[in-house]
Amino acid sequence: KLSEKALSDANERLDNWVRDVWLSDPRYAALKFPEPIKLPEAQKLLDERSVMLAFSLGEQESFLFAVTSNDYKVFKLKPAAEIRRQVDDLLGAIHGKGRANSPMGTFKSSARELYQSLIEPAKDLLAGKHDLIIVADESLHRLPFEVLLTAQPEGKWEQLPYLVRDFAISYAPSVSVLASLKAQSHNETPKDFIAFGDPIIGRDDQFNDQAKMLASTIQKDRTKDRSSAVKRGRFGFWRKLFGSSTRGASTGPLKFDRLPFSRDEAIEIAKLFPAGKADLFLDKNATEEKSSRKQEKPHE
Repeated sequence: KLSEKALSDANERLDNWVRDVWLSDPRYAALKFPEPIKLPEAQKLLDERSVMLAFSLGEQESFLFAVTSNDYKVFKLKPAAEIRRQVDDLLGAIHGKGRANSPMGTFKSSARELYQSLIEPAKDLLAGKHDLIIVADESLHRLPFEVLLTAQPEGKWEQLPYLVRDFAISYAPSVSVLASLKAQSHNETPKDFIAFGDPIIGRDDQFNDQAKMLASTIQKDRTKDRSSAVKRGRFGFWRKLFGSSTRGASTGPLKFDRLPFSRDEAIEIAKLFPAGKADLFLDKNATEEKSSRKQEKPHE
């Protein structure tokens, strides 16, 4: 009874926490805890040129759910272990580790087999489509569907009949997440042009770890004996890269030069777009934080 009560209390705390997440950040909650959607709702996500292939892999049998805006079909696939082996063979060939020291032969056979196993069953629904949305599962998350071969492979690498030649391929972690992302995009005013120009980078600014590491490396080079050609060459590289600003490495972070013309370029390019369709982040506004936060007000 005690364990049942503890489990009940834990579930209640979890429910309360999820509820708090929905209240504090509904956009994040929609991605982290997506609500399952029904087939008609999934079909509304697709236009007449799109088809979605959603996979569910199981140890005994796997399934492919092929969905268009006005049709759907379900296909039984090979068990997860067999599909996983095919994916591993293909990835091994891509990285030059094909069977019998023949990566290209392994690639061709694996890419063709995977196409026949995963894509070809839905060929009727694929006919006439342009956009292919993949919702992968398990080992298929590692599979680059773009390189699957739609016909018997012949010729060199660049001549092979890759799947990407026939479709614009995109990926979604789940159908529910895809629905959430589309709903968010409809609520936002899209921008045709976003630019970052002339960032302020100096001793008074906070430097990233890479800049600090380079400063430390230069300082170490100074304290070492640089009599050998190798060491002189290495130090010369840093001097060429950072110029005279390396002289300040012993007292503080590196000082990089400003990029004033990048400001002018960004402003002039923005003038080519209609009003309200371009965002500019200049000077102190041109930061990494701003690049990942669309809600920040751009420079005017």
